[in-house]
Amino acid sequence: MDPPLNYDNVHHRSQYPDNTGSSEYYNPVNSQQFFDDTSGQGNYRGDANSPPPSTVPNKMFTDPLASMALQYGSNIATSGQEYVNSNFARFIPVTSLKYYFAVDNSYVFRKLLLLLLPYAHADWSIRYAKSEPVAPRHEINAPDLYIPLMAFVTYVIISGLVLGVQDKFSPEHLGIIASTAFVMEFLAVCLIFVTLYFMNINSAIKTFDLIAFFGYKYVGMIFCIVIGVLTNSLGYYCTLGWTGLAVSFFLVRTLRLVISQEATSNVMGPVGKKRIYVLIMIALLQPIIMYWLTYQFIK
Repeated sequence: MDPPLNYDNVHHRSQYPDNTGSSEYYNPVNSQQFFDDTSGQGNYRGDANSPPPSTVPNKMFTDPLASMALQYGSNIATSGQEYVNSNFARFIPVTSLKYYFAVDNSYVFRKLLLLLLPYAHADWSIRYAKSEPVAPRHEINAPDLYIPLMAFVTYVIISGLVLGVQDKFSPEHLGIIASTAFVMEFLAVCLIFVTLYFMNINSAIKTFDLIAFFGYKYVGMIFCIVIGVLTNSLGYYCTLGWTGLAVSFFLVRTLRLVISQEATSNVMGPVGKKRIYVLIMIALLQPIIMYWLTYQFIK
């Protein structure tokens, strides 16, 4: 039998080689602690008097100062988010904008037909539900911002394509086209509100309503550019005459019910005549803007 092992004569180095591949043997007592997780089981090897590394980060959550700092940072983030949301809602009424984008495919198709062929439409009134107008997807006469926005973007893209076909395109042209159209719309809306104010006409129309109604002309402008490029200047002017007249007729029939509700009973009175003047100005303004924003694309 082998003699009993004398533990006093055993060397202090471990009999297991170091995983680093070194020829020296690994001493788990005197070496620097490290964490070996290659096996996926979190095997810790290090100083026996040191706590496992998994317990070190937990001290941050038990430290009162660290907890107070985390809570303070969370409060600052929450307060900042509430401040941004409140100021954003004050300048941009998100709730009101949701109404103007409540559309569906059926509404968009019927509205486009109405904008191009408004003469056969009979009922121009807008239905209300509990003093609130019905959503556009349920009321074809209600204003929406989806069609004007998509038509505006399409107008800018088609304008860039036409300039590319004519070898006149540069990236700066898209910004010029978009900014020019935006400024024209802004001035037109301001002109109508200033006219209503100085003529002392009580109007139930809202700013987003007027922006939506004025934005419908971009549908006709797209047809003018496409037909003008595919045919010639004669086709452009014929399309401009048709779409300009259609948009003017659409706006007059729609806005006559909201420009001045007090004038409906006395059309030929002073207020009624002022309302007619405003409607005529709106009807004449739209074809002029349509021509101004499209004629440069036709050779």
